[in-house]
Amino acid sequence: MAEKWYVRSPDGDRGPFEFPEVLGLIRTGSLGSDDDIKCTLEGHWIKAGAIDLDAAEGTGNAEALAKATRPGKRRNAASASSPPQSSWFENIYETITDRLDPRFLWVVVIIGVWLGINFFIVRMMNPYEAERTYLKQFVTIRDELLRHRQAELNEAEWAAFSTQSRTEVQRIVGKLKRGATAEHPVRRHLLWAGNDCLLPGLQDAEAFTPEIEQRFERYMNQALMALNASRSQ
Repeated sequence: MAEKWYVRSPDGDRGPFEFPEVLGLIRTGSLGSDDDIKCTLEGHWIKAGAIDLDAAEGTGNAEALAKATRPGKRRNAASASSPPQSSWFENIYETITDRLDPRFLWVVVIIGVWLGINFFIVRMMNPYEAERTYLKQFVTIRDELLRHRQAELNEAEWAAFSTQSRTEVQRIVGKLKRGATAEHPVRRHLLWAGNDCLLPGLQDAEAFTPEIEQRFERYMNQALMALNASRSQ
């Protein structure tokens, strides 16, 4: 069964065609040298001007592609038989442009830009949104820690809670460390609350002593005060 060919020009995508039909479109000028052609829907687009019409006439598709040229060099049969290696970005771009009507491509681009602008506006208006989320998570984990300790869980139940909670706190602590400076007191106090208080307590419930719990509360209150102060500025 002959392979089907597709063409892409400013008028849009067309096909499928038999290979001789594609050659006819090129010869008559219906396809310009800068227009694209490809073999099967999964194929890669190549320029129509890269086809050597004389060499392609009367030959199979594979032989015709072997005659395709690129600026400054001619492709050999070996390179023609295997598709060119593309980066993941090129693959995604080709998939989008192949499947999306060109008339709607700009609509997608405009929507993407609009969403990006809105995202940055929200971040500018709420510069500590992530830190507010971290504060709530720390309070929730602290409450769970105290509840589990009072309930005297068995080893398996404690290990499950401890492992999951430590993983979450370590993830947040890792993010806080990148900006916990004197200029960012919110992040600094949250870092101390998570790293110096919660993590030891989640490693060993007995380590979360009343003194450590008071220190945790102090750090959290200072973080909350800094957040409220930033909102009023």
